[in-house]
Amino acid sequence: MRFRGSGVFALMAILLPLLIISSLSLVFRIGAAQRGNDNTAEAVQLAIVVPPRLRRSTGPDMVSQAAQTPPSSINETKQNEHAGREPCYAPMEAPQRPVVPLETSQRPAVPLETIFVFGPESTGTRFMSRSLSKMLEPMSKWDGEAPACKVHEDPFHKIHVKIQHISLPWGGYCDGAIHIVSDLDLCDKRQRLPFSHFFVDIEEVLRRTPHSKAIVLTRDPLFAMRSVLEHHCHEPEVAAKERDAALELIRKAISSPDVGDRVLHVQYESLGVIPRILWSQITQFFDLPQLEADAVPKFTSGNQLA
Repeated sequence: MRFRGSGVFALMAILLPLLIISSLSLVFRIGAAQRGNDNTAEAVQLAIVVPPRLRRSTGPDMVSQAAQTPPSSINETKQNEHAGREPCYAPMEAPQRPVVPLETSQRPAVPLETIFVFGPESTGTRFMSRSLSKMLEPMSKWDGEAPACKVHEDPFHKIHVKIQHISLPWGGYCDGAIHIVSDLDLCDKRQRLPFSHFFVDIEEVLRRTPHSKAIVLTRDPLFAMRSVLEHHCHEPEVAAKERDAALELIRKAISSPDVGDRVLHVQYESLGVIPRILWSQITQFFDLPQLEADAVPKFTSGNQLA
């Protein structure tokens, strides 16, 4: 029994050191593996490279954010760039384009010399002529009709500007004849009018009058015809015939490839509904300074139901 006990102790003395050595070896291996994983993770982080195009677009303060951008976002950015669109990290703001008066240096090299005001009878042409006259000459007393032309000194261009008010038809009482004139200057007192009652070919007159533009007015036919029959022509059939002739001349001028861009069409009703917007368009069209809100011409519509 003593021999057997001595043998067991001897065996344990041999195995114990081996177990200790194995345990220490295992611990060292685990530690090395953990250090290896940490180094690998650090290496992966260092391997993240910001694409050059992203660096140029974002700037120094955005590099760290770009590095944290998930791959899907970077792919989307590249697709947007290839498609010609702005990248998602560089939002664009819509440009603001306020309407402001044109400075003298921005005005056309060849300023306007003649403003024509055309329109069928009872469409507000007289009101428009008076209003434009006061814009060029604030103290103007011209009533827009007698005479049918007024010469103003344009303080912005230092030239003289004519405003010619020509109703369609122009002249005496309606007689049913449709006479069309293609060359006319009502400011020229030497000119002899071929007819006492006539229409004007707007397209041809603009073509023959250098540095000129025209504003044409139309009105709701119900109210326009009612006013015409009361003040200008008492024959309904003749009045309708003259109205149709006037509208055809207006359509011809507006659609003209030669002078269409020199014609501004204004609806009578808009003078009272959207006056500020309308006068902003008118001043831009004639290259005049924008009007202040309290300087917009006051308009009273004649469209009243009986």
